[in-house]
Amino acid sequence: MVFERDTMHGHVYNIGAYIDGMCVANIGDGEALTVDLPERYHRFGVGQRNGKGALASEIDGSVMPNERLVMRLCLVALGYGGWKITQTGY
Repeated sequence: MVFERDTMHGHVYNIGAYIDGMCVANIGDGEALTVDLPERYHRFGVGQRNGKGALASEIDGSVMPNERLVMRLCLVALGYGGWKITQTGY
């Protein structure tokens, strides 16, 4: 599966990419991360954990044989808009 982060000019902060509740990487502006995962249902997330243990955004997805699951990480708005994760393809 692949995490792809949008490019936003001047945005220098890294964002945490999560799989099944565990941070697997901090991804910078315009970067991508490819991860080999077992074929099954997973929970993907983005953002730093807040005080309640929730992520900024989470989505469910299934890793299927011979398919490449792609998740897009994007900043919704500067300031307090937060982060969003969406599935953009297989």
